[in-house]
Amino acid sequence: MSFLGYLLTFSAHAFPTNTVSTTSNPIFAFGGQTSASSTSTLATAPSDQRMIITDVVITIAGNGNQSNTCSNRVSIQTGAGNMAEFMLVSDTFYGDYYLRPTQVSHSYRSGIPIEPSDSFGITNHGSYCAISFSLSGYYAKP
Repeated sequence: MSFLGYLLTFSAHAFPTNTVSTTSNPIFAFGGQTSASSTSTLATAPSDQRMIITDVVITIAGNGNQSNTCSNRVSIQTGAGNMAEFMLVSDTFYGDYYLRPTQVSHSYRSGIPIEPSDSFGITNHGSYCAISFSLSGYYAKP
């Protein structure tokens, strides 16, 4: 095989969007806690940039203040609607604390896009338990 034939056997990988950002720090991260049956609006994308969420970690926060199990549907939404949904369940209750909560930890290859000037948030659809979350990603030119 010639040198040129050897070079042509490699495959290329590309992001689905331009990853060059016009900001000085192209990375963003949000974290916090959202109580049961509520939404936390996290940010609005700059008018000249798209935000791409690449990493998501969600955990049941642990204190439900009753003897019911936690069953939390969680969604990440934009003005366009739900972009991702997750389900967290904990069935071990002891003294107001859930000892074995489930966790969602996911890294997207292409990411969840937040279009310029669109806001996004996280909703805890559960009735009893709070959730803790961390979302991170990067800014990209639209």
